[in-house]
Amino acid sequence: MENTSNVPGLDLPALDVVSTAKRFGCAAVAANIQAAFSTALSANGPTVIAISIKNQIRPLVSPVSNA
Repeated sequence: MENTSNVPGLDLPALDVVSTAKRFGCAAVAANIQAAFSTALSANGPTVIAISIKNQIRPLVSPVSNA
């Protein structure tokens, strides 16, 4: 959103969040959010849920038509 390119740490395409979390001793899943959240609530310890998102910016308010 800052329109800043080539900033270290903002775009890490090769980072495997699930594997990284598991190496830190966390349960980690990349699946259906509802099933993953239910699993996380019953886990004995922290859980990382990896969620894929689209890289897009949407307006906060819908445009008003002057009709």
